[in-house]
Amino acid sequence: NARIAGTVTLVQHGYAGQKTMLTVRDGDKAITQRDITLAPDGRLQSEPLFFPAGSAGAKTLTFGVEPLPGEESLANNAITRPFLVSDAKRRILYVEGEPRWEYKFIRRAEDNDPTIEIVSMLRTSENKIYRQGIGNPAELAQGFPVRAEDLFGYAGIIIGSVAADYFTPLQQGLLREYVDRRGGGILFLGGRSSLSDGGWGASSLNALLPTFLPSGNHNFHRNPAAVELTAAGVDSPVTRLLDDPQKNAERWRKLAYLADYQDPGSPKPGATALVDLHAGHRTLPLLVTESYGSGRTAILATGGTWRWQMSEALGDPAHDLFWQQLLRWLVAESPGAVSASIPARLLMDEGGMQVTAQVRDRTFQPVTEAHVSVHILGPEGVEALVGLRPSETVPGQYQG
Repeated sequence: NARIAGTVTLVQHGYAGQKTMLTVRDGDKAITQRDITLAPDGRLQSEPLFFPAGSAGAKTLTFGVEPLPGEESLANNAITRPFLVSDAKRRILYVEGEPRWEYKFIRRAEDNDPTIEIVSMLRTSENKIYRQGIGNPAELAQGFPVRAEDLFGYAGIIIGSVAADYFTPLQQGLLREYVDRRGGGILFLGGRSSLSDGGWGASSLNALLPTFLPSGNHNFHRNPAAVELTAAGVDSPVTRLLDDPQKNAERWRKLAYLADYQDPGSPKPGATALVDLHAGHRTLPLLVTESYGSGRTAILATGGTWRWQMSEALGDPAHDLFWQQLLRWLVAESPGAVSASIPARLLMDEGGMQVTAQVRDRTFQPVTEAHVSVHILGPEGVEALVGLRPSETVPGQYQG
């Protein structure tokens, strides 16, 4: 049920204001379609698309608009692009400070997600934790990791209703390094021990947060709150419950009210509020995201989205879809220990290209004496195995 978010850019002459059908095809099969209205002549037009990723593996998709009467040539109505859909699961560590409904429903939402695996530690008493989703008996047996090689193995982290001082100075330092150097993503949830109520504003991790936290420790409220997309949220794949932007915005306005909310403060410069909440006469940001260092962070200032599951019609996908898309966003840019890149996302018929690889160890420090080769898959079954040489200037980088 994973979806791909993309943008199709087009320009036309002679058909301004007319409607046509924008279609994405996998071979002969149309996987998504929607009507668009063509922009004025000569104006560049961008149309967002959301479509099912389909089965794992390499595939070639065709993006096109249906012909209109009188077109002289149909050759430029469509374009093909290669895609690789991975079947690898990304592991997320979820740390929760108290039993609550939100914990249960987040885990349940991800049970049906083929791309995400949640490993959780739930604090049930002062000195006891309940572990779920562990890969082996030793994982998290001693609590939250104290070594980089253990923490950095997760692609993302969720921090629930947990006070900042639950983490030792060593662990707080690892969390900073996790985002800044490893390039991971951390999502902070609202709760009675979260954010300003949990002392995060006075902690060394305050810089990671995408908002300026308010003062005091009475900013968590067990009162209902309605939600509404911001302008940025209308265009975000994180908050896309329905493909049509207007219908999506309306769907958000009609969601069941949140069970609680927390004042997260104001977004920092560079941060983006995707969803607002309305509680009485107050409007506050609910979901705020930010790029930080090599990674990303976010605040979801509530522990009450579970009502989107319990209070909506049986089978309504809104709650699960939101959480799946939010957590996919959280880990989407988290690199593996080995990553590769090319100069541009789209390569034309060029005589050659440079491939660059970054090789790191389990602590994400550069590996300088590796033997690196890349396996290239081209069209029509063409393959090549190319060896890379170490960079003379950047440790851990290999090129060829």
